[in-house]
Amino acid sequence: MQISTQEIMLAAALVFGLSTACQVIAPHLRIPSLVLLLPVGFIFGLLAPQFRFDEILGSAFPVAVDLMVAIILFQSGMELSSIPLKNKDKTVVRKLVWIGSPIT
Repeated sequence: MQISTQEIMLAAALVFGLSTACQVIAPHLRIPSLVLLLPVGFIFGLLAPQFRFDEILGSAFPVAVDLMVAIILFQSGMELSSIPLKNKDKTVVRKLVWIGSPIT
């Protein structure tokens, strides 16, 4: 099945529009944008199966997915705020980092 240029542009516009809307709405709801991006992406995939990005991007699809995941995780990590820890909690976190990380 050949996908037209018009369908590719429509799919890209929908993805960028939905993701931008999630990024704008999330701070107003006081939730991380990832909480909105995931369900919206799943719903978009279910409601618009004709926009198969693996067909549109071809062999570049796995690279694009890796890049998008990296961007989403980086951006979500930047949204995290530092939480003041109590003395007991600091000990647990130190053990997780210094003992758990090398083991993992």
